[in-house]
Formats: sequence, C-alpha cells, structure tokens
Amino acid sequence: MADEKLTFDDALQQLEIIVQQLENGNLTLEESMKAFERGVKLGKYCNEKLSGAEKKIQMLTKQPDGEAALQEIGFPVGDSQ
Repeated sequence: MADEKLTFDDALQQLEIIVQQLENGNLTLEESMKAFERGVKLGKYCNEKLSGAEKKIQMLTKQPDGEAALQEIGFPVGDSQ
C-alpha cells in the first residue's frame, strides 16, 4: 500500500468515510468502483495492523516456560460518542 505512513486510526476513518459514501449512493459507477477498491485496500491494511498487534501481545504475554498465555484483551472496536 502506498500509504506506508498511514496510521491504523487514519485508515479506519478513511474506510468509514468510504462506506458512508457507498451507502449514500450518490457516487457514479466509476467513483463507486474506485472507492470500493480503496476500501478493500484499507480493510486489508487495517487487518494486517490488527494481526501485528495481536502477535506482539502474544509475544509479550509469554510465560517463563515459553508458552504463550492467552489472555482476553479487549480492544475498542468503535467509538460510541
């Protein structure tokens, strides 16, 4: 992805905007296809970031015997302001 400096939060915010635009239905077919393509890329980027964070957490929670202690760690998915 060309947006290597894009943060997870920024990518997620852009993805939410794209979803709103697509749901709104005011885009042309060409604009919708471009927005959808961008949304897929952003979704993949976000998923990769989350997977990386999960691996870091598992690494940080390894027990002295080398086994990973699987602990429930809640990540806020959405902001209900």
